[in-house]
Parts: sequence; structure tokens; C-alpha cells
Amino acid sequence: MGDAFTYLNIERGAKIRETITLHLNELIQDYPDENELHIVAHSMGTVILWDMLFSDKFSSGDSAFMFRDLINGRVKLKSITTMGSPILLFNMILDIKKHQIHDFMSDFTQQNLRWTNIIHASDLIAYPLGASLKINNVPNLLINDKFISTSANDLETTVRAVAAFPAVEAASKMNANINQVLYMASLASGAADAHINYWHCPQTAKIIVDNILGSEEKIINVVIERLKRVSGMTILLVENEDSAQTVDSKSANYWDMYFGNIDKLRESFEFCDGSGKLRMRDNLAQIPHVSVYNSQGNCQFKGYVGLIHANGLRKEVEDIKQKYY
Repeated sequence: MGDAFTYLNIERGAKIRETITLHLNELIQDYPDENELHIVAHSMGTVILWDMLFSDKFSSGDSAFMFRDLINGRVKLKSITTMGSPILLFNMILDIKKHQIHDFMSDFTQQNLRWTNIIHASDLIAYPLGASLKINNVPNLLINDKFISTSANDLETTVRAVAAFPAVEAASKMNANINQVLYMASLASGAADAHINYWHCPQTAKIIVDNILGSEEKIINVVIERLKRVSGMTILLVENEDSAQTVDSKSANYWDMYFGNIDKLRESFEFCDGSGKLRMRDNLAQIPHVSVYNSQGNCQFKGYVGLIHANGLRKEVEDIKQKYY
């Protein structure tokens, strides 16, 4: 809280932004051959970063503007990882609107900016960003909230172990309040340590590395696997990026040629990580056909279900849209 009040002081906040910008400029000068920047921030540091990137309340000479020039000129900001972030709370003070984020990304490089926000289950001041601030569909900004649930300390481990005892589980089934009390007890016992537990957590380390390398599994691959498991799915086309294997491409091309222009488009949306898009059409017989395209516009999956399974496919596509759009 002391750090928060220090930064929110106008003069001290400006000095903090100046110090950060000077350090970044020195880093760029010391390593002139490096052209990528990856930022990892924790706690109040995430709020300061949020402010420096998006606020429009600074005076014209504020160091935040030089910071923005540096990350979009001398080097390219490729990824951001935030941990234990109270941005959702402090944005009520900073009052940064969605259009300010949109304006920043419009001036930013056309490449996607990967932003992973890590939240420990017991961290009481860490909150999701994308859905909470309704910024999941800002162009070129890919925000992904990741939850981790390791025990923050020995006390939390003990409380969870007690809750797992057969006698306690049996009592909890008879009285739901017991389970609720134990849950709150485990949360309270780990709350303080959970906020700093990120620095000692292997899950966090892997998430940071995946975000920096951009090696997380692409949404398009997850979506295709989900569609392949839909009941009644008849697959017309499957393109595997590794093997480039095509299944029944003649049927797929036939469908495109003769029915593509008369089918009724029901859904069309891009995946939030930029890996591709999904389209679903109903043909003249009201049979839904679904297609998935990669970021280059090449079809990677095409299939359909009969009328008996139509509602199942439509529900699956709606679930995919809610999670990945």
C-alpha cells in the first residue's frame, strides 16, 4: 500500500516513470544488437506498466511518452507477463478506458502483443484482465489469464489436507458450511504468501517462458480437436501443420464450389491469439457446416453434422466463441 500511495503522488509517480525509462534506455544502449523486449511485472509494477502504456493524463514532457517510443522504435515489445496484478482495482483510480488501449495498439506495431496475466488462486488482490476489463477484442493485443493453484505455504497445505480427510469430507456432505469454512481458511492462510509465491513457483516459470517464446499451443489446434470430437461430425478436410496431411479434400472442394455461395453464414469470428478463425454455415437443408482457417486464410478443418446432432455442434461453436474470441 505504501508503494501504491508513493506512485499515485504526482511528483513521485513522474520520478518513478523517469527512472524506469532511463533504465530501459541504458539497457538498449548496452545491448544494441537486441531487437526484442519482454517485460515481466509483479504486483504494483503491473499497475505502473499499465499506466505508462495507456494513460492519457500525463503532461507533455512525461517520461512515459519516451518509454512508449522506445518499445515501438529502438526495440519491439513482444510480450508482457504480469503476476499478482491489482490492475482491476487501481484502474478505478487511473480510469484508463478501452479506447485508450485501442489507440495505443493502433499506433503500436502491427504484430501481435502477447500478454499473459498469472493469478494465484489464493492471491486476494490478483484479478483477471481480459474479461474483467472487456479488452479481449482489442486489435493485436492478446490477453490470456492463467490461473495457478499451488499451496502458498505449509499452513495452507495443512488446511487442505484436513479438508481431504474422509471424516471431514463426510461431515461436509452433511453440512455444506463446513466445506465453506475450510475453503475460506485455506484461502486466508495462504493469502499473504500467495502474493509473492509466483517467484518460487515452477508453474509460473513455465508460463513466463512459454509467453516469451510464443510456444503456447495455438488456439486453432485446440478448436480443431474439439470439433473433431463433436458427436456425429463428418470430417471433409483436415490439414495438419506438421504433416500437411489432407483427408478427403475432393469432398471439401466440391462443397466449396457448389454450396459455398448459397449457404447461410451463422458464425464468423477470429481467435483471440490470431492463429485463425472459425466459420459456420447452414446449407439449404439447415445442416450446419463448420470450417477453421489459419492466419493465412488456408482451410485447416471442414466438417458437418446431421440434423440430429446440429444443436450439439451449434452449442460447441458457441462455447468456443465465448472462450477463444
